[in-house]
Amino acid sequence: MLNSVPTPSRLGHSQDNTSAGPAWRPGELMLPWIDHAAVERELLFIDAASATQDGEKAVKALLKKVLAGLARKRYVLPPSLNAVQALAQKFPNFAPVIEFVLGELALKLSPSAKPRRLTPMLLLGDPGIGKTLFAKSLASHLGVAIKLVSMSTATSGFALSGLDRGWGTAHQGEVFNVMLKQHAINPLFVLDEVDKSNSGEKSDPLGPLYQLLEEETAKEFVDEFVGVPINASLITWIITANDESRIPAALLSRMRVCHIQPPNARQMLAVVENQYRQLRDRFPALVETLAPEVMDVISRMSPRQAGLNLQEAAGKAALRARIDRSSILRLQAEDVGEAPAVRRAIGFT
Repeated sequence: MLNSVPTPSRLGHSQDNTSAGPAWRPGELMLPWIDHAAVERELLFIDAASATQDGEKAVKALLKKVLAGLARKRYVLPPSLNAVQALAQKFPNFAPVIEFVLGELALKLSPSAKPRRLTPMLLLGDPGIGKTLFAKSLASHLGVAIKLVSMSTATSGFALSGLDRGWGTAHQGEVFNVMLKQHAINPLFVLDEVDKSNSGEKSDPLGPLYQLLEEETAKEFVDEFVGVPINASLITWIITANDESRIPAALLSRMRVCHIQPPNARQMLAVVENQYRQLRDRFPALVETLAPEVMDVISRMSPRQAGLNLQEAAGKAALRARIDRSSILRLQAEDVGEAPAVRRAIGFT
């Protein structure tokens, strides 16, 4: 049992050089993610059963890899709240969410605070308003690894919780996989478009979330392939969806539901300016600012459509400059096309 593992410690060095992620920093907490004794018992059980199936052989190799690494991982705290706060400039329509996250982070950073995850969040809103991009940006500012799982193609829970080793295609799930490979015990998972997952009578892609979204039960999460409990209680979960009615009430009750409204006209100007700034970072030949007539058209699109159209318009400008033998790329209103109507949503709960 993981609860039998000693309490958090501060280690002076780390020998784990095989996992992905930044190096350990002096003074950081190292917390148990798996019990090596439980891993050894599982290996003895497999040997006693004289298992010869491919799944058993694969899990033995995986468990030996676990034993070769550390049983503890870094508990990563954000380097600064300022970087997270600055996300409001790039995602102005996410301001209420950012305020909520800042409050959660302030608690994590308060004196003598015990390790905790961010409250699981459901970002609910129209397609193309930046939910997934926001989650990725948040992870980068938190200094943790991110795992994006598209739920629209998921047909069962083994994507997260693994497939029993008795099956010919048995394998570990993404939760165990990420915890094994990363240095940090608190990575960020983004489950994209959960309302489009394909649930059936015999399988439910969302099934593992009933345990994973509860902090206490997540402390003893068992991957079906691995068969050994791991501490998944510090994982941060950000879930995106368009239709709240397609998500079970029992899961909704485990999350902070954030209704994301599309950016208003003023906010959209800021979004487009940021998108164009990022585009100029990649293609410095673009003129410094967009012409007012271009901004007028592009700012009436959704954030996703605006980003796509800016990229396409830049290509048209580059082709025109090549024909004109010019070194300057200048977007024109006709390059970005016409803006479709954007449906407005409401609220934050």
